[in-house]
Amino acid sequence: MDALKQKKEANRRGARVVPGSAAPAVPRASTPPPSPKVVAAAPPARPDTVKHTAPEGSPDAVADGKTGEAPLYRFAPRPANPRLSDEYDPEKDDELAAFGSTLKQFGVLQPLTVCPIDVWLKHHPEDREKIGPDVWWIIIIGNRRYAIAKARGIETLSFVRNDGVGDAIQVKKTGLIENHHRKSLNPILEAMEIQDILEEQSGVSYRTLADELGFSHGLVWQRLQLLKLIGGFQALVAAKELSADKAWRLAKLSHEDQQKLLELGPPYSAARLREKDKDDEPAVGLVTRAAVKIPKKSPPAKVVDVLIDELPIDMVAEVSRLLVAKLENSAAV
Repeated sequence: MDALKQKKEANRRGARVVPGSAAPAVPRASTPPPSPKVVAAAPPARPDTVKHTAPEGSPDAVADGKTGEAPLYRFAPRPANPRLSDEYDPEKDDELAAFGSTLKQFGVLQPLTVCPIDVWLKHHPEDREKIGPDVWWIIIIGNRRYAIAKARGIETLSFVRNDGVGDAIQVKKTGLIENHHRKSLNPILEAMEIQDILEEQSGVSYRTLADELGFSHGLVWQRLQLLKLIGGFQALVAAKELSADKAWRLAKLSHEDQQKLLELGPPYSAARLREKDKDDEPAVGLVTRAAVKIPKKSPPAKVVDVLIDELPIDMVAEVSRLLVAKLENSAAV
């Protein structure tokens, strides 16, 4: 019976069954492969959602207080820098040339201090036309480093971002501190910067400003005296033909007397005006007209300086002659 059932089942399926053999396996219908899923393409990003990578060394890439590096053409010296252009020319500044000779071996070791162009223009909108369109950074400290790097063909410079120095007063203070403790501005420019700060910060004394800048009170006071000099003397100080230490002493003279002294030529000493006045008076012989005070413990060079400053030149010459004669007489005894 079982064989008969198998035969009927095979006939029904179309398979042949040999008596005594097992019924053939019935093949299963093959399952068709799954159709691939269709993934819809993502819609294009809206323009306001596209993320842009800030250029390396740009204000968008370097936060306030952080360091970075940028191409040289991305920097510009601050337009209000009081230094003369000659001080940034290695052909005219021996110190700058000497500094430049080390760049090949060591590079620029100290980063510039800069503020972003937009911060600078916020405080100095009048400078907008003075600064090129490619500039990212305004140099507050390091203009000499920038100048020599430019002269030596260095392509990039490191920097520290400081947004606080964009303020007009802050940048003057920063420049004074940096320049005085490195290579000072010429004393006249330094005096002008000090005067500007005092005028813009009404109520601040020169002593308070000196403490803030790390200068001595005497130095700040002496610098301010230089602004009382006539233009001719200021020019001599700026050109380093007359020391600031000697020049400020002339500031107590009236402008008329300063002009007379300038016309007499060097050495510039108030005593020469007294000598000139004496020459214009009837001759009364070589006599002192006031007490000559020589500070205690003065070295010989100081004694000579006091005599030259306080006595007419012909009196000094006569004193010198008498001293030599006295010494010769003493030696002969």
